[in-house]
Amino acid sequence: MSDQIPYLSDEELEKLIAGAEAETIIKAPDDLEDKVIARIESSERKKTVDFATYCLRVGFGVAAAIALLTIVPSVPERQFELPTKDTVLVEKEIPTREEVLGNKTVLSKEEVLNGEKEPRLIDEIKNYFD
Repeated sequence: MSDQIPYLSDEELEKLIAGAEAETIIKAPDDLEDKVIARIESSERKKTVDFATYCLRVGFGVAAAIALLTIVPSVPERQFELPTKDTVLVEKEIPTREEVLGNKTVLSKEEVLNGEKEPRLIDEIKNYFD
């Protein structure tokens, strides 16, 4: 196989050009122009409809915002008070520390920070797993 690309000689090239110029031009279909114009018009119509829809959505959003701005100030204020912490605590029964922990041994903050360990706690853990 040859690595060279076959080129036309000058005479062959002139013949090819003359033949292409002498042949009649191929005509486009008669309805091609109408189809192209219809497609462009439908594209423009779609863009117009999309823009009109966008404008309506923005307009309704602005109208809703203005309506809220005019209605909200005339809404009467609520006539109740927020409960205080003491009120909530009185109404809610909070269990004491003894009720939650029962008879369990609990180290104090100082004992934990000092690293003190109570041997009874380790024994309780061992007994639990035995």
